[in-house]
Amino acid sequence: ADPPGPQYGYPRFPSHGYGEMLKLGHAVKSAARREAPQSPSDIRVVVNLADPAVNNVATFRVAEGWRRHGAVVKTYEFPRELGLGHDIVSPEQPYARTDLTYPVLIRWITADVP
Repeated sequence: ADPPGPQYGYPRFPSHGYGEMLKLGHAVKSAARREAPQSPSDIRVVVNLADPAVNNVATFRVAEGWRRHGAVVKTYEFPRELGLGHDIVSPEQPYARTDLTYPVLIRWITADVP
């Protein structure tokens, strides 16, 4: 009833929301196999190799599908050795290491942006 972490988090598993997320992920993965992404500029993908909740292989397959269709896709990997948890962004997460992740994310997002 009172899990540690952000107050905006949920105490139970939102099955409807999760189902919608899975449908969206499937649609993106399928589209990446068939066609170029709609983004007119470069795409930046950040993964956490220690994330216990995300299938990074699927993420890399989507990025590679986009590349095969001519998209410029840049990737950054937070190393497994950092032992980061799933939520690497919220400062309210007890395990968050925003001292490590924020500088990397800010540089990665803003690099080469006019």
